[in-house]
Amino acid sequence: MAASLGTIPGAPRLQGVLEILYREAAGDMQRFQRNIEAWFNDWMDRLSGLYKRNIKRILLVLSLVVTLAFNVNTLLLARTLWRAPTVQAAVTQAASQPTTGPIPNASGLAKLYRTVQNEERVGVPLGWTAAKSPVGGNLGAWLWAIVGWSITAGALTFSAPFWFDLLGRLNSLRSTGPPPGSPTARAN
Repeated sequence: MAASLGTIPGAPRLQGVLEILYREAAGDMQRFQRNIEAWFNDWMDRLSGLYKRNIKRILLVLSLVVTLAFNVNTLLLARTLWRAPTVQAAVTQAASQPTTGPIPNASGLAKLYRTVQNEERVGVPLGWTAAKSPVGGNLGAWLWAIVGWSITAGALTFSAPFWFDLLGRLNSLRSTGPPPGSPTARAN
């Protein structure tokens, strides 16, 4: 068996690893198989960790680029929705309309662009305009914008399963207990 391990073409490092694992197994094929499995699992764990670290960095950079390109400031958006009921109603109405799925082509991008333009007319603070830009503002305006951009970029780095899980948990909390106005709720 040891002689056949040396015949693996084009993989001298793999040959060396397999020969070491075979020597450790002392000729026992089941132990050799367990050694290979343990070695493989160890390397896959390392690779998974490396992938997760790198993907988080990439997602953070991409989220910062998107956040700054579209000037999406979470704090400004929240303040606008809190203080302007007409904007809040327009956003709620737009969010309640069903979507047709992902944006597949240029016509979908054009529709998204028209939607953003419409939301700007309504007053949703998206995009770079003089009223929504901290340029020319004081230090407080810049700090406010940096914190808002950071919150947006941080939220974008989480994956979709995280947000769907969070929404599911919030929905399950809402559905616990008797509904308001029911006979059981009035008895308590």
